[in-house]
Amino acid sequence: MVSSEDSKIQYTLSGTFPTTFSVPFKYWAKDEIIVILSFDDGTADQTLVQDTDYSITDPDDTGTITAITTWDADAVRLTIYRNLDILQETDYADGTTVPMSLLEQDFDRLCAMIQQVKEVTDRQSTIPITDSGAAVTLPSRSTRANKILGFDDDGDAEAVDVVATPVTDFMKTLLEDESAAEGLATLGLTATAEEINAVCDVSAIMHVVSSADCAVSAAVGHHYYFLATGTAMRTATLPAAPVAYQVITILKTDPSNLYLVLINGNGKTVDGYATYYMAQSITLVYDGTSWISINGDAGAWPGKIIKTGKNSTTPRLGYLYCDNSALSRTTYANLFAEIGTAWGYGDGSTTFNLPDPRGRSFRGRDGGVGRDPDRASRTANAAGGNTGDNVGTVQEDAFHGHGHMQYYYDATGMNGGSGVERISNSLANSLSNSGVVMEPITYGSYGTPRISSETRGKNAGVNYFIKF
Repeated sequence: MVSSEDSKIQYTLSGTFPTTFSVPFKYWAKDEIIVILSFDDGTADQTLVQDTDYSITDPDDTGTITAITTWDADAVRLTIYRNLDILQETDYADGTTVPMSLLEQDFDRLCAMIQQVKEVTDRQSTIPITDSGAAVTLPSRSTRANKILGFDDDGDAEAVDVVATPVTDFMKTLLEDESAAEGLATLGLTATAEEINAVCDVSAIMHVVSSADCAVSAAVGHHYYFLATGTAMRTATLPAAPVAYQVITILKTDPSNLYLVLINGNGKTVDGYATYYMAQSITLVYDGTSWISINGDAGAWPGKIIKTGKNSTTPRLGYLYCDNSALSRTTYANLFAEIGTAWGYGDGSTTFNLPDPRGRSFRGRDGGVGRDPDRASRTANAAGGNTGDNVGTVQEDAFHGHGHMQYYYDATGMNGGSGVERISNSLANSLSNSGVVMEPITYGSYGTPRISSETRGKNAGVNYFIKF
């Protein structure tokens, strides 16, 4: 008896997953069960092979699938379904005795076939049962070639021509503009919303702000705010009651090095910060709880350290030169919230220290893996900073402990032989007492040794800056 209406089951996967999966419906042969892995990254579905990728228990009212190989960890879904051949496999002849068990099996398989067809039809587009008229019939193959599907005034299907709209030279120019300033110039805009209306009726989504500050309103859709050229720092106040999934792009139209400060209303944050400093245009989306930046370095979190090949220590906007400076915990509250006093506690109450990689190279914190044998003795970058196996700690240069085997050339055979002889402990002590210093020399193909006051690898100088 087929006691379940199901002919398919799906399991959600995540990275690592179980090796056994239940088949909660009846099947009569192992090859009637199909097993498929699905992905969310565009990868095609993968149909698994029985006895290669998995095994399955003998046919019964239910069963179990067991993985044999290691399945792709990127898979997000496992689908198991029953697939029967739509055939009548029993030939009932007149006058023959038919066992009830055979009838039961055939009726069960017939019920399973109906379930299989229903599974397909349930996933198809259908016309409401309340619609009047006949079923919708698609146009012939030749009629619908290179067309799109549409519906006429009566709701019947028809093939519709694809109409291509040419792009004007004006629009091509606008699309080729590389900055907001060039786009505004192409549109003939200056600094007032009225001028936008005069060129094109897009004032509902585009706003030009001529004052020093910008008040962003709560509105559905994607709104653009153009901040006009000026010399003062801009302040954009975000709405206290934003609309869910509202998108805002704030574009700086001036090339000057000015900060844009985003101030939130009603406790909302941008990337987790109540006050957000940015030096370039930014796109924000409100997810129902907070604002999230979705473009490049404008959304880089405080504490991010970058290295540059420029010789100047003047930082780019939004960054500070890493030089051990003690900074205000209030002025740079976002950065202090991220790194705290890891690199030094400043004056102990109102300031904190920046990292100081000058003349040093960064090393990943050991974290207990054992690659830094001296991790427990690491010292603070500045007073009050972290020590031990923690971020912000430093080490002085060191040379791996080792020893040397010393030899000399015994030309006279005074030790009972001739040629190269190993120096005895007594002779070594005598040489040491005599103040002999053995310096590195050029040896074979190894080249001339480089002597310095530190042990180091080959390196190139860069400057480090930290995002605040």
